[in-house]
Amino acid sequence: MDSTNGQVPGTRTSPRDWRSRAQCLKDPDLFFARETQVVARKVCIGCPVRVECLDDILATERGEPDNRRHGVVAGLTGRERWRLDPTAPGHGDDGASLLDLDTPDPKCGSHDAMIRHLSRGAQVDAECWTGLQHRERQNQFKRGQPEPALAAVPEPKRRRKAEPKPKPEPAPQPRPEPVARIGLPLGATTKERHVYRLWSEGLPDLHIARRADISTQAVRRVRDTYGLIANPPTAKAS
Repeated sequence: MDSTNGQVPGTRTSPRDWRSRAQCLKDPDLFFARETQVVARKVCIGCPVRVECLDDILATERGEPDNRRHGVVAGLTGRERWRLDPTAPGHGDDGASLLDLDTPDPKCGSHDAMIRHLSRGAQVDAECWTGLQHRERQNQFKRGQPEPALAAVPEPKRRRKAEPKPKPEPAPQPRPEPVARIGLPLGATTKERHVYRLWSEGLPDLHIARRADISTQAVRRVRDTYGLIANPPTAKAS
């Protein structure tokens, strides 16, 4: 064992060993398709090495133009990473497209606010994530494409006998539903609104299930339907 660092000789940790723990290794193609961009961000936000990945990609792409940056990396698209690089060409003389991190933080829920959260390795709050979902749905509709599919949590193989069968989902509408003020479509059920309100307070799935008097599987189904990221399990009910 090396007396200087407590390691066995020849087994020093490589600075790139964090790559083996990256969640993107499970499905790399997911991060390079426009229609799966939201799902890719969701994977990045929950990745345990997002900060290391962010530092690496910013250093690797430093000075590169917008069209040389591809895919979603560390939760940021190529153009978003370009906006964070003051050395990259193409920002213009006035720097209008450059996102200056030294200016006051924009209001949560905006695109720039979400980029700042991700660029600092910070947790993305509920308001910014919901805003991203709404913007992506609007963009998909403008392009004439269906809404982006969200990664679903696998259903349990066994169900409790007392649990009623889920009602069939309504047929998709040709136009997206108007968005309610609370951040869910107007057609959302009372249970879904209750789960969303508790989730917005930062409660984890277990506490939401107890407060709403439903199963944790039901909570996860609501989150997956609207693309909501699970709150950390250390959060405590108020």
